[in-house]
Amino acid sequence: GPDWLRSEDEISWPSAELGCLNSHSKALVCAHTLDGEKEPIVPIIPFDRYSKLTKLLNTQVYVLKFLKLKGVLTDVVLLRLWGSTDLMECAKVYLILKMQKQSFEVELEFLRGVGNGKVPDRVRDLNIFLDKRGLLRCDGRMGKVES
Repeated sequence: GPDWLRSEDEISWPSAELGCLNSHSKALVCAHTLDGEKEPIVPIIPFDRYSKLTKLLNTQVYVLKFLKLKGVLTDVVLLRLWGSTDLMECAKVYLILKMQKQSFEVELEFLRGVGNGKVPDRVRDLNIFLDKRGLLRCDGRMGKVES
């Protein structure tokens, strides 16, 4: 292989035209750089600051109550965003949406139609879909239970 690939001391990404690669391979190499990290998705309340889920949920409810008191959130907005006017339910849905966005970004992009067209393994293997709130759901064994 090329010298830049065999180098053990330091990573030396090629800066030439990559003439040894076909156009498809060039596009793949150029699209996957080492320093091209995305900005992390930051929720209103950082999850890692709470030792218990109940504390996190209650804090989120207080934030929603404050926003509702100030007139930023109305019942119509709560229904549109999270499908409920119950603040605890809205807090749960909000937190699940943020956590899923942090953990399953590729799957969410594919299911929303902005992915690259290739079905992610998790979507294919677990039959993942989006529900009416935009939450990831899995149609596994529980999906086959009649209700």
